Amino acid sequence: SVSADSGYISIACTPWAKIFIDNEYAGRTPIFGSIRVPVGRHTVTFNNPYFAPIVKEVDVRSKILASVNADFLKGAGYLYINVHPWGEVYVDDQWRETTPSSKPIVVSPGIRHLKIQNPAFPEITRDFNVTPGDTLRLSFSFLKNDGN
Repeated sequence: SVSADSGYISIACTPWAKIFIDNEYAGRTPIFGSIRVPVGRHTVTFNNPYFAPIVKEVDVRSKILASVNADFLKGAGYLYINVHPWGEVYVDDQWRETTPSSKPIVVSPGIRHLKIQNPAFPEITRDFNVTPGDTLRLSFSFLKNDGN
């Protein structure tokens, strides 16, 4: 029997996340079924290395199922990055792709830190602002000597 001092949280996330409830690891989505927690207010953190964390508060009542959902793609921005001759692309210090690539990199809105590496050249770094729904097309060349 369920004690009266606990309730349940069901969790969903797009595309996926590691889930922390009150800073304790609770699993990686998809999480099937629900997670039993004490009654009261809880902080649910959704972590995906490619996005800024999403933090939600939830009030859990006795024997009631509360659901918490997050969507990293809602409000995300898209980067198309062209590098001559080629480069390893990092966003916020997470490797995202090696150019050339035809598909966009999906990123959280806000200030993002871009780093492009090619072992034959000094690295290129840029900070830029992504607004929700933005598509940015950025081109860089390691061959131009412009003080990067």
